[in-house]
Amino acid sequence: MKEYGYINESGYLRTKEIRVQTEKYYDGKEVKTRTISIEEQEKLLKEKGWKEVETIDNNQLNAPDGFSIRIIPYDAGDKISFRYEKVIDRKGIRSEIAALKDKLSESDYKVIKCYEASLIGKELPYDIASLYSERQSIRDRINDLELKIQI
Repeated sequence: MKEYGYINESGYLRTKEIRVQTEKYYDGKEVKTRTISIEEQEKLLKEKGWKEVETIDNNQLNAPDGFSIRIIPYDAGDKISFRYEKVIDRKGIRSEIAALKDKLSESDYKVIKCYEASLIGKELPYDIASLYSERQSIRDRINDLELKIQI
């Protein structure tokens, strides 16, 4: 199996896998079957300007946390090749921010109960210092992540 493709006017790679195919046709008298070789298909595609597409290098796809790899096809003359660009994973970071905000919301009731207790002079139901520290570390992480996606 081989892959052939071209980069269209919008910069998108269009590809087609080619492998040995069989087709049925009617010769006027009977239905026959013929095999279309990979070489025949390659020739037809090359005549239309298609080029062999290089295989994606999976070793290039590893990215550190907070990043992803953008695969960018380009015409290398005799084939279509790829550049591997490390980019900030904005979607992943936004998901992490949303999860952290949910975690803050889950402990809001503890802050409210402590506030109510303090207003009437009762003992606080939770350790407010550790609660504050925990929530502040979450807010600090959110702020760090928001800075990353603004760059």
